[in-house]
Amino acid sequence: MIVERPLQTRPRSGYEQEGAKHGIFWFFLLANAALILYLTLFPFDFVFADAPHPVEAVQHFNSEITAPYVIQDIPGNILLFIPFGFFCALLLDRLTVRRGLASCVVLAAGFLLSFSVELLQFYLLRFSAWMDLAANAAGAGAGLLIYRLLGERLLEWAFNWTGKIFRQIPAAGFAALLVLWTGFIPILTLTLADRSSLKSWDPAYPLLVGNEQTGDRPWQGVVSEIWIAARALKESEVKAYFSDPDRDVFSGSSLIANLAFTTFTDGTAQGGWILHGSPQLGEYGLHTAGDAWLEIDPAALPASSRIIETSAFTIGITLTSAAAEQWGPARILSLSASPYQRNFTAGQEGADLVIRLRNGLSGENGSRPEYIVPGVFSSSTPRRILIAFNGNDLRVYLDGPHNAYAFASIPQVNFFWIFPPAGVTRVRLNSQAVYIYRLLYAGLLFLPAGFISTAARRRAILSGVKVNWTATCALISTLLYGAALLFGGQEPGRVLLDIIFSLLFLRIAAWFAPKSGHDIVLQNTVGRSAV
Repeated sequence: MIVERPLQTRPRSGYEQEGAKHGIFWFFLLANAALILYLTLFPFDFVFADAPHPVEAVQHFNSEITAPYVIQDIPGNILLFIPFGFFCALLLDRLTVRRGLASCVVLAAGFLLSFSVELLQFYLLRFSAWMDLAANAAGAGAGLLIYRLLGERLLEWAFNWTGKIFRQIPAAGFAALLVLWTGFIPILTLTLADRSSLKSWDPAYPLLVGNEQTGDRPWQGVVSEIWIAARALKESEVKAYFSDPDRDVFSGSSLIANLAFTTFTDGTAQGGWILHGSPQLGEYGLHTAGDAWLEIDPAALPASSRIIETSAFTIGITLTSAAAEQWGPARILSLSASPYQRNFTAGQEGADLVIRLRNGLSGENGSRPEYIVPGVFSSSTPRRILIAFNGNDLRVYLDGPHNAYAFASIPQVNFFWIFPPAGVTRVRLNSQAVYIYRLLYAGLLFLPAGFISTAARRRAILSGVKVNWTATCALISTLLYGAALLFGGQEPGRVLLDIIFSLLFLRIAAWFAPKSGHDIVLQNTVGRSAV
């Protein structure tokens, strides 16, 4: 015999009842806003120092209307903002805001979000345009129109569909999904950590100074000294290097090369050296220009093979650029076989220092991402540059330990560079951007974990089973996540921050999930049990 009984739930406050109606809509609105910010502000390498005031920045927005590169972005911009306008209109409707006022609010919100995006893009290596602003606002307006025409039918269909799926999945199914997701988190994190390894380097690539092997990426300037070591210098050693140029901080078995070109003269015989176009070796170092550059055979200087063993290095270069207008990027120092196959390159693009580093993420050309340090060659003064990679962090020091630039090559960052937004291949070294990556990565992993955990618990309750293990499983996932980060070589302090982020998103998911469509289904579902 089948009897029906209502699902037993505790009485809800007026605030909770209101949240049960609107919480999931707030979640979708905020999720769409986060997606907009991610796609339009990636890779988050903001530079505000010495940048124009926002009022002046607005005056520099591109005003092209018919240019092909502007027109091709219009459909994508409109589509991106349609969900934002839709859920804005939905929430205002649920809050019983008058239609005329709601329309104005939706359009104003779309415009303000779009304007904020375009303004922030000015401080990135990206493109700000008035036409993008108009297309984004139009997308929000289109979302408003779609809601007015089809909103109720779409919502009814969505809730009915998700409700049917929820009722058809047994509690054991949600439990299995939660366990699988808990195991997926550390596996994905460890796999992404391996992408930072330098084991994909080719040991046969020679060391090139002043050009590419093909001779078509010349750099004009003077290289006085090159140091290469198969480990990353510690902060104390970096300070020692800049405080005493004659101090041998690279001593020991990690030292690969110490090329002090100022001690050589033209005609000096060096085993494995190939002087293309007769570059000058004199008092100030190695002069390279046009077809005059240096190649060192890997048999004589096995830099790549030594670095492969440790997946870490430090390269020190003392140099003077002959001109700020050099492009290609012009190759200062490179371990490469061609313009499109390399292990490492330090080059000059205009006044900027460009670094390409091959690993499991960036490909044979080491150009995704391509690292930028702006303004290094804006003057013709000599520069002392240290480039260090410890397996997780790339650091560049200019003329001293305090003028440092950094970028993390860690799982939380690598994930987003596997499939970056279209057209984004360059990133300025900015140590603060890593916190945005960490937050986004934790959200992508632990919002689903929180939703699955809550769904498993509620499905079990609906089946008449008392459960308390779902929250424990979700917490275990945070500990496994932290263990994977520690195993990947990250510092305990940073790992603790990542665990805090993960707990934060579990809590956010728990807050939204009771107000989701699943909970509405539960409130309107009559539990059945066999007697």
